[in-house]
Amino acid sequence: MSSKLKIIRLFFTFLKEKKIYWLYPIIITLILLGVLIFLGEGSVLAPFIYSLF
Repeated sequence: MSSKLKIIRLFFTFLKEKKIYWLYPIIITLILLGVLIFLGEGSVLAPFIYSLF
């Protein structure tokens, strides 16, 4: 688990050092979309989430 967090921390440090700030909204959107799909997979909200796409 620690190595995964280290990789994520290194990735965000790389983005900060190279000043690739435009990539942050894309990453945040992908993370939120993944969480939405994960949480809505077996719930009552699934039909409403599928109608968004």
